[in-house]
Amino acid sequence: MAEQPIRYEVVDSVAWLTINRPEARNALNNAVRTGLIDAVLRFNDDDAAKVLVLTGVGDKAFCAGGDLKEMAQNALKVPPKDFAPQFGRNIDVAKPTIAAVNGVAFAGGFLLAQQCDLVVAAEHATFAVSEVKVGRGSPWATPLSWLVPRALPCKSC
Repeated sequence: MAEQPIRYEVVDSVAWLTINRPEARNALNNAVRTGLIDAVLRFNDDDAAKVLVLTGVGDKAFCAGGDLKEMAQNALKVPPKDFAPQFGRNIDVAKPTIAAVNGVAFAGGFLLAQQCDLVVAAEHATFAVSEVKVGRGSPWATPLSWLVPRALPCKSC
């Protein structure tokens, strides 16, 4: 049986939502995007879960962004608005969320992290708006001017 692209597990009232595609640096393909939405809906309905922690398998990548191979196969030039789950925009999240960034968070992976209520990053974590390197637009960068100044004071906490 193939591994699930998203793992959902509740431990001590914490829902662990883990992107499980280490062979692709936890890139967002259709199965991952669908799995994320399903897992967030499950979290919203799960009375035992009080907070959600979003992370990726391994220590190399939280999420490397969209799966460029799948996007090329599907001739996807411009992702539609609902291409990736965006908390509060195309999917509601009823409880607090934490991104546990354990490696690269590039492009859409950066989006997943920045939309959480709190981001906790490993010392080796790297964040990047990398779409320009592959000739794509960067809609995830739009909220950075609002989000980053608010987050910087927390670095000294």
